[in-house]
Amino acid sequence: MKKFLFILSFCLPFTLMAQNIEKTVKLGCYPPNGTNRILNRPDTSAIHPAYLSEYKGGGFLGSSWSFVATKVIVNKQGKFYYGDIYSPRGGKLNVKQNRYNGPVYVFAKDWVCE
Repeated sequence: MKKFLFILSFCLPFTLMAQNIEKTVKLGCYPPNGTNRILNRPDTSAIHPAYLSEYKGGGFLGSSWSFVATKVIVNKQGKFYYGDIYSPRGGKLNVKQNRYNGPVYVFAKDWVCE
């Protein structure tokens, strides 16, 4: 029994690290320096297709844009937020007319949230 518990205690953290850990939140965020990415899954290299052309072209969201996070996701790459992006005038960016299909993910290091 002790051997089983020892093996379980060794393997369990690695099993948890391979999964996404989610928590429901309500946070208001802003990009402090314009270095941000809009993602379509919690992965730093998964830049959303609708944002990709602007991102490659040097486009970014200025510090007056905001992000309302409804979930925090933690995985082996770090912490990500899931929610909606709003323009300085209050319009939602991630809507069908802008080639988005609902809420998006952002990398937590790119945003300041309170």
